[in-house]
Amino acid sequence: MNKLFLFALFALGALLGLSVVRAQNHKTAGASEYVIVRWTDPDVLLYHYPNGRFEEVRVLKTGKAIPKGAANEEFCLTEAANFLTRTGWELVQLDGSRLIGKRPLN
Repeated sequence: MNKLFLFALFALGALLGLSVVRAQNHKTAGASEYVIVRWTDPDVLLYHYPNGRFEEVRVLKTGKAIPKGAANEEFCLTEAANFLTRTGWELVQLDGSRLIGKRPLN
């Protein structure tokens, strides 16, 4: 009898507990826009913006010099990553000689 009473009490508590618990309300992912930056030898960065704008930047003509011993690709992509983060883009992928960044649409 005592075990039956405890089981009934436990079942009632579990039922009440489950009726009170609610799932979290997840925000739906907002719309985003993406930019792709591609490096080509020796110091050219090609920016493809979501509004159809295309920009070619030569890193050496911006006044920056590639340090001795540094790989051209790594230096140029690092410069591109720093530029994108300063201008509000979040880097989401590095694929070989390409960077992909995203930011929410306003």
